[in-house]
Amino acid sequence: MHLDPNENFFTGLRDHEGAQIETSNGDIIKANQVGTLKARLLGSQDDISISMEDIFYVPELPMGLISVGRLTDKGIQVNFKHVKAIIIDRDGSILYEAHKRDGVYIIHMEHTVRVFFATGAQYGTHLKQADISTPFLYGRKKKPVYLELPAGHSKRDGQRYVWESYTAIYGLDDASQVRNTTLDEHLRSKGFEQCQDEPCLYKKVIRDKWILVIVYVDNMAYTSNDPDLLEEFEEKMRKRFKTKFCEDSKRFIGYQVVQDQGRIFLHQKEYITKISETFELIHMTYGRETHFIR
Repeated sequence: MHLDPNENFFTGLRDHEGAQIETSNGDIIKANQVGTLKARLLGSQDDISISMEDIFYVPELPMGLISVGRLTDKGIQVNFKHVKAIIIDRDGSILYEAHKRDGVYIIHMEHTVRVFFATGAQYGTHLKQADISTPFLYGRKKKPVYLELPAGHSKRDGQRYVWESYTAIYGLDDASQVRNTTLDEHLRSKGFEQCQDEPCLYKKVIRDKWILVIVYVDNMAYTSNDPDLLEEFEEKMRKRFKTKFCEDSKRFIGYQVVQDQGRIFLHQKEYITKISETFELIHMTYGRETHFIR
């Protein structure tokens, strides 16, 4: 089954008797329309357009769900290897790598991270970074979870008690989804729009002023061409979450970031050094840094 919330991707939508979809937090979502979905996969050489029939239109979903069977029918290979799934083009080149986090395969689009930093370099804006402390504690579940109390606290007046909690405690099946939804709702309520092609990227535009935010779990990098937008963003994040802010973005999802006089350098020296030490690659040489020059 393939599900997608973006009506613009569909042609020929028609009414359907209604399929009931149960989400990981127990909610029931109805899909009352189906149609033909026109999808575009960004490959290493040329973009690939594919068409899939009888796809459910589900506007309540935060993002589209990929049907592996539908992709393979179109000649796209999907290989599952331990903690990641690799989506391979017809010519053998890798389109995406989806890494497994908390039981869910998350599409990791490296080019989006590079474009984000390149945008900062192009406009000469300063890149900053923030980290949300204990992000799971801010999410609220719709249904409670019951926890046994520690020894010595479970009985009172001869009665046994449990703790009823609506907190998205780390380790629960839907904790990651609740955490992501909580941050998404906060950003949207402050005027941000989520990128349709890459859910981790948000933007807010006010006439000629703009701010970009890229999110990876509890880490965020952000940049703007207006200092007031940066200050406003940080102030509203502080009011909602316990957040640690860094004046300079120095590390982001495996990249080391160096900002110097309007130029931005990305490299992975620490990662490469760690790998070379772990596997005793003593003769390893370092490649050149990726330069984004204003």
